[in-house]
Amino acid sequence: MSRFYGSLKGGRGEATKGGSKTSGIEGHIRGWWLGARVTCFVGGAGEDRVKIELTGGSANHQTQLVGIWRLVNGKPVREGKE
Repeated sequence: MSRFYGSLKGGRGEATKGGSKTSGIEGHIRGWWLGARVTCFVGGAGEDRVKIELTGGSANHQTQLVGIWRLVNGKPVREGKE
């Protein structure tokens, strides 16, 4: 079983991918000018982390970090906001 799991659905159906503790998993969903990248990875303490970024889509390589989250007492908490 994969540590991380992702799915993507579009005009040609659905595709899925798995990611391990060492590889993590990343997806970039985008239009021409705006998109979002989500990355799941294992943090330094062995905890799952989720990083969310807004991107400039296919036409622009700029990114803006929305935040990195982890679970604290079963609830998602943005890093730096604890």
